[in-house]
Amino acid sequence: MAIKIGCPAVKLVTARGKNAGKRSAKLQGVLCEGWECGVKADGTAYRMCHDADYNPALTAQNVYVGERNAYRLGAAIQSEAMEYSARRKAAGKRAMRSTAAIGYSIILKPPAEYVNGLDKAEQARLAQDLLDAFRVATADFIAEDAINAVWQVDEAGGHWHIAGPAKTPAGDIDADAIVNPRLYTALNRVLPNEMRQRKWDVVECVNYDPDAVRDMDADEKAAYKAEAKARRPTAGKDSRDFKAQRDAARLAELEKLEAWCKATKYRNGCSLYEHFKTGKITPAVAPQKPAEAVQAKPKASASDEAGKPSEAPQRPSTGVKSFEQMKAERDAATAREALRSTQPRGFTSPEAARLAEQFAARKGQADALIADIVKGDDDSQRTL
Repeated sequence: MAIKIGCPAVKLVTARGKNAGKRSAKLQGVLCEGWECGVKADGTAYRMCHDADYNPALTAQNVYVGERNAYRLGAAIQSEAMEYSARRKAAGKRAMRSTAAIGYSIILKPPAEYVNGLDKAEQARLAQDLLDAFRVATADFIAEDAINAVWQVDEAGGHWHIAGPAKTPAGDIDADAIVNPRLYTALNRVLPNEMRQRKWDVVECVNYDPDAVRDMDADEKAAYKAEAKARRPTAGKDSRDFKAQRDAARLAELEKLEAWCKATKYRNGCSLYEHFKTGKITPAVAPQKPAEAVQAKPKASASDEAGKPSEAPQRPSTGVKSFEQMKAERDAATAREALRSTQPRGFTSPEAARLAEQFAARKGQADALIADIVKGDDDSQRTL
């Protein structure tokens, strides 16, 4: 199975100035989302994570490379920046601005479904190979001692959070020398190549390929650039908003498939939507009347039947949910999400954790049904 590795990256600042770009974020806020930032009364550590699929009970199982605590890591990054600024000032150069970007943060996120499909040993090998490939891909512009990482297993699927001072191999603190197009080339092209050498089927994430435009004329280049820009994902989106938008798009897709399923009596009328939400199949069986309520009809004579047009056989009830029912469920889910967004950061209810677990468990089943529809197998009309 070929996969892609998501690689969002930002510069870290202690104070956002007026020139702060989209790809910058507050230092301590980012670190507290990725690294441990406190201990509860029962002695368990926690992160300031507001994702619905965050499970604080698993935070202790996260694997750390370098610093473990978010506040100590933040202090170390600021200390590196202060020392570098003092050296610049002693050399007669301008000290760093208070709003300068002093750190970086990168996430290496393989698909959660793929990671969860591996056994524990394979997950550990994937994590190690992914971090090693990252070190090789970024060796020219990120110092080896500036890499702190955590492999998080307390969310939907294991993934790396990597952060540190924006320190180059030459010892300079220069975030612009790290978070730039060269970084994205390394993450989207060099890193997948390194992973393939380690026997992982990872494809490159190429939106705009400079090699593809070398032989194009001006009009073709402009059209290719416009198309690539239209495909470019929106930067700076909160993870909770991204997941909510993804789930809403998936629900809309399922509703379209549900309408198609109802119209074509696909799979004997079973409900894809209901299967996705509950894991149950609604069989297309007409409700049976009680035996005593069924009365035998008198058999018509042959003369009566001769002049009567034949009737089409009645189809059993499909049991498919109506659009109004699906819309009501979606509106209820939207209301729950709005309520959850007003809760303090780190809030996780047992209901939210249960729903996230069910979503992850049944997503693969829904994907299999959807793939079967698209494929159009000859046996797609058989009863489950």
